[in-house]
Amino acid sequence: MQQPQEAIMRFVSSYNAFINYLRKKKVFELTASGNPKGNDTFAINELFDNDVKQPNVTIKTQYPAIFLVKYFIGSALFMEILEYAQDKKGKEILLVNEEVLEKYDLLSNEEKYLSFFHAFWFGFNYQENDIHFTDVDSLVNFIEYLAESKRVETLEFKRGRLIAEEWRFNDWIGTLSLFHTLGFCELDKDLSIVVKDKYKETNCKAITTNPFGIKMAKIIYHKFPFELCNLSVDFLMFGEDDDEYNEEDYPHFDLKGRKPILKDPFISFFKEIFPEAEMILLPKTPEKSLEGNYYFKVALNHDKKVYRVVALHSSNTLDDLHYAIQDAFNLDDDHLYQFTMGIKSGDVYESPRMKEFDDDGYGNGDGFADEIIIQELTWKPNFKFSYLFDFGANLLLDCIFLKADTSEKPLKKHKIVEKAGKFPKQD
Repeated sequence: MQQPQEAIMRFVSSYNAFINYLRKKKVFELTASGNPKGNDTFAINELFDNDVKQPNVTIKTQYPAIFLVKYFIGSALFMEILEYAQDKKGKEILLVNEEVLEKYDLLSNEEKYLSFFHAFWFGFNYQENDIHFTDVDSLVNFIEYLAESKRVETLEFKRGRLIAEEWRFNDWIGTLSLFHTLGFCELDKDLSIVVKDKYKETNCKAITTNPFGIKMAKIIYHKFPFELCNLSVDFLMFGEDDDEYNEEDYPHFDLKGRKPILKDPFISFFKEIFPEAEMILLPKTPEKSLEGNYYFKVALNHDKKVYRVVALHSSNTLDDLHYAIQDAFNLDDDHLYQFTMGIKSGDVYESPRMKEFDDDGYGNGDGFADEIIIQELTWKPNFKFSYLFDFGANLLLDCIFLKADTSEKPLKKHKIVEKAGKFPKQD
């Protein structure tokens, strides 16, 4: 039976192989959809042992199918081992942050393991990675299944499906590969079987759970409800009601604000399993935004060659940025809009006109754009967010914060700095 240290070593061995590839590569080009190119995902997958890597992956394999590599890259972005940047031609790329890599190297194996698990559970963005809710559902169900297990057991595959009572399990590829790598279960594979259709077939014969996975799952399931921790998915799909979470049941969370905040260090809940772990790799606390003129690149979501660069002073609001975008693309301000502080998920700031349709005056988002001063938000170079205008036509624009210039004379009104491409006529 696998011991905790064996599980940790298997994971760290795989993650270190991934980290070393990042260290050597330094810069990653992205596809039009924002994912690292297929040759990189293929090369990373090939670094893993046969019992870890996803079988039958080629350079042409669609990136979303390579779940384990996707989870690794997503966690590295959350921990800021990787960060978004732009090359000299203005094309978006991923850069390796050498400073954060040095901090990673100083961590013990236990600390590396918990650093990833924290990033995966709290920070992996399922919407930006286009992972279907049924796959997320499988992940949550697997944790629940382990947490409620009273003994180690083996589940067999029959006709490509796992046989387990009252257990919904939609995707074996991503979830089982991930949790096998994390040491929660063992996969009994027949490597002689060639999988022609990875969505209907499998070379797995059975999985066997273990005490380590069960113990980890019990902590996660009872202390860190997924819906409470990871905010990148619309959890209405799970049929959960946010009101059911209260500080009486979860005293280690501050639930008074719009977002739950963990009061106690994440690592403190795992001391029984990881007694020597002292720290994990967390994103840096954002620095206070500077006063100055802020520059934003705003591009058509489905055609990045059509873009405008606008500038306005940091004392302006997001509503002022809305008017700058309207002016830059010659739009008629005749519809509602919202900013989402991330390409597909994040804090949502709504058009102030939404107050007219809202009885309690709070709106459905995290605030109203005319109340959000630009300088009061946290900005990092190449931070991405989105602007949605006209909820009927769904005009979606991708926005990138370029820089804050503190040396210029403060702008009294927004200005259009650069134009490229012909914008389609507004309906």
